[in-house]
Amino acid sequence: MRTLLLAALAGLALGPMSAQAQSGQITSIADSLGVPGAAWSIVRDGKVAELGATGFTDGARPVDASTSVFRVASISKVATAAVAARMAARGEVDLDADLRASIEWLGERLRHGEPLTLRQLLTHTSGLDDRLTGMLARAPDEIEDLGEHLRENLPPRTTEPGRYIRYSNYGFALAGHVLARAADLPFDELAVRELFEPLGMGRSTFIQPLPDSLRDGFARAYPCPDFLCEPRPVDYRQTPPAGALVTTAADMGRFMAAVLTDGLGAEATRILTTRSFAQHEGLPGIALALQEQGLAGRRALVHAGTSSGYRALLVLVPEIRSGFFLVASGGETEFGREALLRFEQTLAPETPDGRLAPRAATDSEIAEYEGSYLLSRAAHGTVERFPGLFAFGTVIGFDDDGYLVRREGGVRRRFGLVEPELFQSLQGPERIAFSREGTRVRAMFAADEFFGIRFPASYERLPAWEAPRAVNELLSWLIGLPVILLAIWLVFGLARLVAARAGTFRPRRKMSPGAGLAAVIVTSSMLLYGFGFLARLNRMAMDSPEELGYGLPESLAALMPLAWAFPVLAFVTLVLARRKSAFADRMLLTVTGLCTALFSALLVHFNLLPPTW
Repeated sequence: MRTLLLAALAGLALGPMSAQAQSGQITSIADSLGVPGAAWSIVRDGKVAELGATGFTDGARPVDASTSVFRVASISKVATAAVAARMAARGEVDLDADLRASIEWLGERLRHGEPLTLRQLLTHTSGLDDRLTGMLARAPDEIEDLGEHLRENLPPRTTEPGRYIRYSNYGFALAGHVLARAADLPFDELAVRELFEPLGMGRSTFIQPLPDSLRDGFARAYPCPDFLCEPRPVDYRQTPPAGALVTTAADMGRFMAAVLTDGLGAEATRILTTRSFAQHEGLPGIALALQEQGLAGRRALVHAGTSSGYRALLVLVPEIRSGFFLVASGGETEFGREALLRFEQTLAPETPDGRLAPRAATDSEIAEYEGSYLLSRAAHGTVERFPGLFAFGTVIGFDDDGYLVRREGGVRRRFGLVEPELFQSLQGPERIAFSREGTRVRAMFAADEFFGIRFPASYERLPAWEAPRAVNELLSWLIGLPVILLAIWLVFGLARLVAARAGTFRPRRKMSPGAGLAAVIVTSSMLLYGFGFLARLNRMAMDSPEELGYGLPESLAALMPLAWAFPVLAFVTLVLARRKSAFADRMLLTVTGLCTALFSALLVHFNLLPPTW
């Protein structure tokens, strides 16, 4: 313990002037982008070279890098992985043991019988879905016991383990639960024992709500830079090992210095920082929690956190024992991207090996790769599959010159083919790879940006009918066509009535008002569900995901059971269409019934019928 503490405290010596110059640049960037408050720490040669801060914690109190505490969202996962590495180094946990042997209910929740291991959970390769709904609590008394919450809410495993990197908050929460059980301690106490106490991280905690000693320094998140707006509400995590860490820039400097100087222990550091998985040999991979990213021609280990208004990034460059941590109580990806660029510019660059000359793709190659892809992080086994299609879908196309075009966060990047299934950016070192099943391209491996950090990610190729635009158009027709036919039926019926009264037309069969009433009931139900539930669920997932994290609002939950009515309405409508009646009645009921049946099938596909959580 003493060795760990000395290693961390030794990092408080001042470093080179380049770090101080970077601090001035970060302050300028924060001011220009209207960031409410931010703090950072810079490590050089294994020592904390600079602590910096700008802005305010609550509109009046300046941010202090040593005392102001911030939520760091998913950077919590790095701390959880460090705890696992230390315990694994001592033999207290086996990263590759099947967890079903120690947690009895896991076997019932997992498909196909493949093992589930700590390493899979800590590298996002377990195949578990992620989920947002119900992951947050509004008040401390709503926080559930971690083990009980996981038992009731762990998402299904919908991909075989070890196939893709599928980011999962619940996977990391389960890892933290396993570690806590092995140590026979609550997870927040385990983090104190393994990290906070030995590294001197006295203002870091997983405890919810914050202890009294940290509340005065808590930096609230603001959606605006001038503090004239209300701060964002404080939420609480049902999955604390994945996102509940509160810390300071100074404490994170101690953590970085410890990792970069074997202050965690040589074996623990090796376990934490060694690559555990890569989706393609030509792309960056992942260690335990830490993602690989090229920085100034070197291998960097990175992570980012974005949630509830907070933004944070963590960068470690083991080769030169350098590190950078930044946290903000507002601001967007541009702040993290620009600050990271300034840090990279202070590193002595090295020429990366293996850069190949990209070429344009041929017409036949373009046909193989272009199409719609879905980030595999998107839910597959719950009702979140539907909004996830629109939130996480992307389109891969090619320009007139034959170069692959990918749009990400408003940035357009071009890639050329360098090897079969491997594309190289024309502007930098970034690559995109594809994989096949048989002869058809089925998956894409790329990187996604969060607050300047690039995460390795996998995308599944969607069939043409399941592309977001196609699904949106299909739903529009399934709901709109019966409405159009109902309007035509009404106009036609009125014309028949006028003609019959004028004696110019004698219908063989009368049109039945019952057919129109049935169509009105069906179309009204589809319109209510389509615009009252589906559209609002999508909008909520895109615009205010934190609100969805608290659970489905009552107004939406009340409409969810309406999904059960559609197969019944389809059956009844198609039965009525078989009765002997006017052709217009039969046409209206047949088309309405078929559209409702297809609508029901679509709901089943997206886990909305039955509603699956």
